[in-house]
Amino acid sequence: MARRSNAPYWIKAHYGGKCSNPKCGRPVKKGEEILYYPGTRTFLCSYEPCGQQAQRDIDAEKQDEETYHYGQPF
Repeated sequence: MARRSNAPYWIKAHYGGKCSNPKCGRPVKKGEEILYYPGTRTFLCSYEPCGQQAQRDIDAEKQDEETYHYGQPF
């Protein structure tokens, strides 16, 4: 299945920064794994509950899309 243009994906951080989750704000160093959102140009760290929980939500949404098509099961 092709990735949607604004779908988040895992990359290694090119620069240091801070997690975009306001409840977290954990510092991220260059080279760490982050979940990057290209549509908003933000990212989440790879720790709980940020990136790991977001990835589970994305996977569940993808599973729903594969199982149901416009509200109708295949």
